[in-house]
Amino acid sequence: MNKSNNIDKIFGPLSSFGAGLFVCTLLVPFFYVRELINESNARFEIVEVAILSGIWIFCLLFGAFIGLTTTSTQIDDAKKSIKYFTKLLGIIPIEEKWIYLTSDMKLGLKKSTKRWRAYGRSTSSILISSPDLRIILYNSNNQGIVTVKKVKKEKFAEDELEKLGKLLELKTCFVQR
Repeated sequence: MNKSNNIDKIFGPLSSFGAGLFVCTLLVPFFYVRELINESNARFEIVEVAILSGIWIFCLLFGAFIGLTTTSTQIDDAKKSIKYFTKLLGIIPIEEKWIYLTSDMKLGLKKSTKRWRAYGRSTSSILISSPDLRIILYNSNNQGIVTVKKVKKEKFAEDELEKLGKLLELKTCFVQR
């Protein structure tokens, strides 16, 4: 059974802007075509249409890139392996790396807090933090290899850790707080 887990958005809080730009750009042609139909005497030069189409395609691709690019893991319990990869535009997997599990590997929990700082015009800054728990695959020296899954609440994290440990037949004795 293959199970895929989204870990993080590559661009952090900026991903929300990118997703919004992508959705708004998708809606533009519907309103633009309606406006062309309503104005019967509207005559656009081919150059104007080409420029507007180019801007539309750029905004669409830029919004999709910023808003939909994520890091993910895929768990294959039949082969006892985990694949860590980046999904470009949310659908194209790149930077694939398979990690084959051995009996001396362990699963553990680790608290994680991602922080981003935004600066305004008035030299004030806003700190955006996102705390969560991550299930990490550790080697025999207790060094983290890869994040397997991200969980928001602690009560679900321990259950998910036990479930993944049984699925992959790995020890879950190492828990870092």
